[in-house]
Amino acid sequence: MPDLKLLPLLEATQPDRLREPLGSLFGPAAEPPRVESTRLQAPICYWVVYRNGGRRVTLKSFFSGDDYVEYVAELRAVYPERLGHPEHPNGGVLLLPEINGILWAFPFDPAMPELHRCFDGAWIAGVLRRRSREAVQPEIVSYRPEIGAVFAYRGPQGRRVVAYGKCSPEESCGRQYVIMNRLWRSPARESGQLRLARPLAFRPEAGLLLQAPVAGTPISGERNRSAFLQLVTAAGTALAAIHGCDAPFGHERQLADLVRRLADELPDLALVSPALHRALGQLIAQIESRSERGSTAARVASHGDFKWDQFLEYRGRFALIDFELFCQAEPSYDLGYFCAYLPPSSPRDWRDSAAAEMLRGVFLHTYAETSGTPLDLSRVALFESGMLALRALSHVWRQHGDWQLRASQLLDLAFERLVNPEPDSSGHPR
Repeated sequence: MPDLKLLPLLEATQPDRLREPLGSLFGPAAEPPRVESTRLQAPICYWVVYRNGGRRVTLKSFFSGDDYVEYVAELRAVYPERLGHPEHPNGGVLLLPEINGILWAFPFDPAMPELHRCFDGAWIAGVLRRRSREAVQPEIVSYRPEIGAVFAYRGPQGRRVVAYGKCSPEESCGRQYVIMNRLWRSPARESGQLRLARPLAFRPEAGLLLQAPVAGTPISGERNRSAFLQLVTAAGTALAAIHGCDAPFGHERQLADLVRRLADELPDLALVSPALHRALGQLIAQIESRSERGSTAARVASHGDFKWDQFLEYRGRFALIDFELFCQAEPSYDLGYFCAYLPPSSPRDWRDSAAAEMLRGVFLHTYAETSGTPLDLSRVALFESGMLALRALSHVWRQHGDWQLRASQLLDLAFERLVNPEPDSSGHPR
């Protein structure tokens, strides 16, 4: 099989170029399929999810011909009944050797062989032990091939969501169920200091976590609003509650892991932007040097992906979602993570950046006041700078709009945090 480059692959994966194989998997349709999402998994493969109505088809295309051959051999060994059979009731698979590609129809996923169970309304109704024997109506909320899927389950009339489900190929959903159970039974949740969805069930045979719906919607990303001030205040309180919980679950995460992750990106960055490569190399050296001067705090239960868009707002109250990356880390990990995502990706003007600075101060002050623990701001800044650098890299790999400028600004802010980690809590959003 030939090795492929990205640009020709982008053209070859447009829906009109794959009309025949997509038609085989989608079946007769009034409208042509559209691209729902793409993902570049450099340097291994390129992903596309096509959608037509409520149906989805996934393309995985390898850059290396050898990788493609190896992957297809695994599929033949494990799923021989699906290959070349687009009509398979639980999702067929087609091979596209000219682009090192594999097409499969949802609800099939090679990494989640029992995914079809999560789309079985009668089976889900049985798991939920509903009084009515009627099947619930499943809806796909999100789907990331070989990573996971989120479902909403509505009652038989299709009006009210009775549960949400999350499926993943690893043991993360089972771990999340245990974590959410521990947090749900914690004094912090009972007192209202921490709000989260109630876990309902976990089914290991499908890797499925079911949880009750929690009222609320994500707030907009406009930092210069009172709602965002309320959010960061609630976030500081919630994080103090999590760090104080007895929940010794998840992997350990250290600053060295973050630094190693950044260092791994340096070779590819040198090819894309030499200037950003130099800046990131200098930042890594600064983080490593400064980390040797301080001490590491004791590890605590940590959310692991703690940022503002992990909260749902309902009537001025905020519920925390998604405990997939729950881990054990020093408190500065979550603190720095949250602060690193406060600066907007595309600030409209100086007021957005000023609001982010003020929000950072309010968040850190609220956490310190609620937890009763003095902040090691220099340590927080190490994690914050590392996460700002990861955000910069995400702009580099997406290459949307003025990606070089925004990546450079985030790296500049990372350097600034190392030099001056003190928060500014003056002012209020309008």
